[in-house]
Amino acid sequence: TLCSLNYFITELTNPFNNTPDRAVQERSFILTFQTTCSSILLYEKLMERYEIPESIQASADEISAIRKLVCAFLLHWIQEQFDNISKAIVCRILGSVDRFTKDGHQEIAQNIKQTIQQKMKEECLFFNQSFATTPLELQRSATSKNLYETFLGTDERTIAEQLTLMDFKIFRRIQHSELVDQAWNKNKHCAVNVIDHITRLNHVSYWVPSLILWSEKVKQRGEVLWKFIRIGQELLKLHNYNTLMGLVAGLNMSCITRLKYTTSVLPDHQTDIMNQLLDLF
Repeated sequence: TLCSLNYFITELTNPFNNTPDRAVQERSFILTFQTTCSSILLYEKLMERYEIPESIQASADEISAIRKLVCAFLLHWIQEQFDNISKAIVCRILGSVDRFTKDGHQEIAQNIKQTIQQKMKEECLFFNQSFATTPLELQRSATSKNLYETFLGTDERTIAEQLTLMDFKIFRRIQHSELVDQAWNKNKHCAVNVIDHITRLNHVSYWVPSLILWSEKVKQRGEVLWKFIRIGQELLKLHNYNTLMGLVAGLNMSCITRLKYTTSVLPDHQTDIMNQLLDLF
């Protein structure tokens, strides 16, 4: 594996490699390297390549070209996979910017610095917006009792949007390498974000029947059931199929399907809508 990694880095930073699809090869490697090595190892190997040993016979122009390609690789890595690069590595890359500038690669060094700053700014903005979008009525502390009442009194669209935001925080972390050859079924440590996304679905599937069964009265159970059906409709409009699948899985649990009196409370048109949702998966 280490020999393969060295080979790929050498080829991708080879100034004499004029392969037409070189950019495609580089991007493919950046998106899938985590199936064979860690981010730390990749960074260390790139810097080893940058620090060309004296034992290697190369002209000053060739050394400069190799170093420029290493810098370009770092820039593309940051652009493609910033969310998956640890803050420690980001700091080390920033610490190398002055070295890159000193070695005559001012323009690309500046691009690396600006790209990192922009990515960090976007990351902060995203999290600030995520918290800011939570309606005030959902932000207040709640006891178990008024939490149930808050759920019934909150607009279905608002609930669906909040569920989607919670899902998206996990979804945006998923890397291409986690989807290669169903990695989540073979080694959960290689697909932690996919596993988190699946776990999120399972949590929703248990949350749905728990809230329906909260009340002992059939009429109230029917109200909560219809509430979830309308939330499901809103999730479908938002194209949030992960949470929607969890919701449908919850409605299909035996503890809910056995509630014949509860489902009988729903009018025929509401039952039809529920069956349409259940038939989606």
